[in-house]
Amino acid sequence: MENFAKFDTNGDGSIDAEELALVMKMIGEPCDTFTLKALLKDADSDGDGVMSFEEFCQLVYNHKQVCVYLGF
Repeated sequence: MENFAKFDTNGDGSIDAEELALVMKMIGEPCDTFTLKALLKDADSDGDGVMSFEEFCQLVYNHKQVCVYLGF
C-alpha cells in the first residue's frame, strides 16, 4: 500500500493515466499515449478508467521492471 500511495499523487485512492505515466517515466520506461492507454486498460479489470490498489498489485506482478524498482 505504501508503494501505491507514492504513485497516487492526488491521494484519491486510484492511479489515473497521468499518474501511471509518471510511474513509467520513473522506472525508465516512458510510454507514448497509445501504450499508456493500453497498459491502463489492461490493468483496469473493472473498467472504471483508473487503477485501484488491487489492479496496481496485479500490474506490479505482471511487469518485472516495476517490481525491481519497487523492491518486490
